[in-house]
Amino acid sequence: DRSTNMNFYQVESKQETQQCVPGLLSCKDLGLPTVLDQYLKVSERICQIEASQKDLTEEVKSLKQQKECLKERIDECLKKATDQEELKELIAQMLGRLEAHEKNAATLNAENRICNLEKTVAEQGKLIEKLNSELQIQSNEQSTAMSDPPIIDSGIESSATIKSKKSKPKDKPKTQMLYFPRY
Repeated sequence: DRSTNMNFYQVESKQETQQCVPGLLSCKDLGLPTVLDQYLKVSERICQIEASQKDLTEEVKSLKQQKECLKERIDECLKKATDQEELKELIAQMLGRLEAHEKNAATLNAENRICNLEKTVAEQGKLIEKLNSELQIQSNEQSTAMSDPPIIDSGIESSATIKSKKSKPKDKPKTQMLYFPRY
């Protein structure tokens, strides 16, 4: 009944969209109808999951109540048993079955934990890979920044260079040439 209502609302909302926004359904190159349909499907799935969670919660609550009632009935049955040997046999059988059930439940819990741990490890592995790649990028940037910058001749001579030139006697040129830049 719920799915019939959902389909009815879906058709109704689609018709309203066509009436209110006629251009929306003709803009195929923008992909809006497809995106809108996907949006509506995702919204519908969210509603279904939320409804199923409520149903599961109610079912678990009901099962727990049934379990308590059955436990009380077991106690009543054990109290009614008159023969001690029969009672011991019943208790031994019950304990054996309870042990098997607990082992099965423990196995299921362990499997669920392992599955959850595997998911966590996989997520952490992805995070570590991401952090390593970011760290590698940062170290590459730092090594590039820390490498010696190229020596660029600024045309300015240091005082040591000037002094060393003065201390060396040079032959003076007989004619001094002037250079004028061409424009």
